[in-house]
Amino acid sequence: MAVIRWSSVAGLVILTRVAIAAALAEPPPGDLEKIRLAAPQDAPAKPNNRRKVLVFSGADGFVHDSIPWGEAALRIMGEKTGAYSATLSDDPAFFDRERLFQFDAVVMNNNCGNPIADIQRRTNLLEFVRSGRGLVGIHCAAHLDWPEYTEMLGGYSISHPWNAGSTVMIRLEEPDHPLLRSFTAASFAHSDEIFVFRDFSRQKVRVLLSLDTAHTDMNKPGVTKDQDVPLAWIRRYGEGRVFYSALGHQKDVYWRSPILKHYLSGIQFALGDLKADATPSSPAGNKHRQIQVTVVDGITVVSFVQSKILSEPDVQTLGEELFGLVDRDGCKFLVLDFQKVQFCSSAVIGKLVILDRKVKSKEGKLRLCRMAPGIREVFQIIRLDQVLEIKDTREEALAAFRAR
Repeated sequence: MAVIRWSSVAGLVILTRVAIAAALAEPPPGDLEKIRLAAPQDAPAKPNNRRKVLVFSGADGFVHDSIPWGEAALRIMGEKTGAYSATLSDDPAFFDRERLFQFDAVVMNNNCGNPIADIQRRTNLLEFVRSGRGLVGIHCAAHLDWPEYTEMLGGYSISHPWNAGSTVMIRLEEPDHPLLRSFTAASFAHSDEIFVFRDFSRQKVRVLLSLDTAHTDMNKPGVTKDQDVPLAWIRRYGEGRVFYSALGHQKDVYWRSPILKHYLSGIQFALGDLKADATPSSPAGNKHRQIQVTVVDGITVVSFVQSKILSEPDVQTLGEELFGLVDRDGCKFLVLDFQKVQFCSSAVIGKLVILDRKVKSKEGKLRLCRMAPGIREVFQIIRLDQVLEIKDTREEALAAFRAR
C-alpha cells in the first residue's frame, strides 16, 4: 500500500510515497469503483473552514488487510463531498507537534498495538484533542496499548466473540440522532468482526449503535457478563470531540453506503461542523435524562429515555426519580414504557416491585408495556408477572386504563 508522508527540505514541503506492510494489497479498480459509488454525494453539514484530516494507518502487531480499503474510502469521501482533505500516512512522526497541529482532526484507521510509541508524540495527540480538535477511531483503533488514549477514546476492545464474516443485528439507540440519519430502520443486519470492550462506561460516552442482543446469538465465548455491546459512540474530551465506530474489519464494509455516511457524519462531528448531542448515555452521568414523563388523559406515562439500565448507580437514580414522581403527583395510573430498554438487572426488577407496592398503597395501579422478549422472560422467571401487569403495547395499556 502506498501512503503519503510529508518531509521538509530547505523549508519546502515535499510529498513522498513509501510502502508500508508490503503484504497489504492496493484495492483493485473494481473495489475502488464500488467505494466511489457508495460514498455520500454530499456532506451532512457545511464545513466551517477548509478542513484537513490526518488518516493514520500505522499498526504494530496485527495488521488488518482492510486498511487500504479504509484509506481509500476516507480519501474518496473527502474528495467527493468537499467536507475535508485527507492526508494518509503510517508515519508516527506526524504526531510531532508542528505537524500534528496543522490538522483539524485525526482518524485512527484500524490501528492495533503500539503504533505511537514516543511519549511526547502521545502527549501531543492528547493535547491536540483536548484543546478543541477531533479524534475518530475505526474498528481496531480501540486496541492501542496506551491507557490515556483508551480513556480519551472511551473503551478498549478485548476480543471479538463474533469473528469476521459473522452476521449480527445492530440497533440504533437514537434513530433521530444526527450521526444515525443514514440508517432507515431501527435495526439492521451487518456482517463483520464484532468486538466487546472493557474500560467502557455509558457514564462517559453517548452510545449510538449497539448489538441487538434480542436478535443475535449471545452464547459466544468471551461475551461480557452484562451483554452490553456498544458499537459506536461519541463523547467530548476537554474542548475536543471524539467519534468511534467498531465497524470496519472487512473490506466490503467500505462500500456499504449507510456505513460510509455514518463515518462521514462522525468525522464532521469530530471536526466540529456537524452539531450533535454528546451528553453521556448513562442516567448516572445525566440524571435528568433518565426518564421522560408525559400525561395522557390523566394517565402518567413514564418512558425510559436510555436504552440500557446496567449499573447500581443507574438503578439508584431510577428508583429515586420514580418514587419522587409517585410521591409528588400521586400517579394512580402509572404506565412504564420499556420500548428502548434492552437489559434489566435484578436490582432494577427489585426497584419495580417496591414501586408497585407504593403505587398500590395510594390506590393506584402500575403497568409495564413494550418490553423486549428477553426482559419479559426475566420477569416471568421470577414471577413478577403475578405482581405487575404487563401489556404488549403502550396503546393497549392506555386503553385499559381509560376503560376503568
